[in-house]
Amino acid sequence: MSIQLISMSHKNAPLEIRQRFAFDHQAQRTFLHRLTHGQVVEEAVIISTCNRTEIYTWSGEAQREREIFEEVSRLWCMQAGAEQEKEKNIE
Repeated sequence: MSIQLISMSHKNAPLEIRQRFAFDHQAQRTFLHRLTHGQVVEEAVIISTCNRTEIYTWSGEAQREREIFEEVSRLWCMQAGAEQEKEKNIE
């Protein structure tokens, strides 16, 4: 069993960054659907406030912890548009 937390808060990111990585109601539904129906994790919860965003995940496969962390992080960056910005900075 593996429970993971990926988070961002006012303690480690400025407001401009937190706004990009925050979730409105529809974005939460879409992201949770991607995680659970895409078989990344079995269960997930998102807490998104003005000061922090936290993504809690659960999987019965503890040996996949690193893989799960990387996939959840990648999907969160895609949701925030961070992947596209990275590509622009390379050019």
